[in-house]
Amino acid sequence: MDSLSHVLIVVTIYLSLSFHFSSPPYAAAADAPSHLVRESCNKTTLTQWNYTFCVEALESDPRTASASDLLTLANIAIELAIANATKAQAHLYDMLKNSDTGSNFKAPLEGCVHWYDMMIESFGEALDGVRKKNYDIANYCAFIVGDYVDNCEKELDSNAAHDPSLETNNKNVKEFSLIGYVITDLLDLSPHPRP
Repeated sequence: MDSLSHVLIVVTIYLSLSFHFSSPPYAAAADAPSHLVRESCNKTTLTQWNYTFCVEALESDPRTASASDLLTLANIAIELAIANATKAQAHLYDMLKNSDTGSNFKAPLEGCVHWYDMMIESFGEALDGVRKKNYDIANYCAFIVGDYVDNCEKELDSNAAHDPSLETNNKNVKEFSLIGYVITDLLDLSPHPRP
């Protein structure tokens, strides 16, 4: 066999194997959510639960891939919640600074800034509760954020102040509240030693 034929055979085998191993089934397996994430996002009876959001939110953090237990996942989930609420609040501040924002819109935005302060503080207390293994406090603090989101929405509705970006931010923070609530509830039920 001449050297050109030998090179062509090697290249053909290499290309065949690379196409085979990069085919969709293998690629999908690498992108599939971890067992821990699937199980955690699946364990709820909440009617307003969004399984897809839960999985996608948790998997958006690279640390999730190496999370081996529920405690680690709870820390990640609540840290994501804090980051999301902080980003949403920064958007509120940007809107308040914008000279195009009407005066009738500023009062509800200022009200929402207050409620976002409460949300971020409550998520922080939830994270502290998880780290101190005080899961019932963590659970309550994650859950109450949903009420704060509702209060922000009432501020906006009472002044007919509707903005799609605010509605999306509120919806996402509420989803993170539910994720924190569900995961801390699972922690509270799991057989971890209490302090």
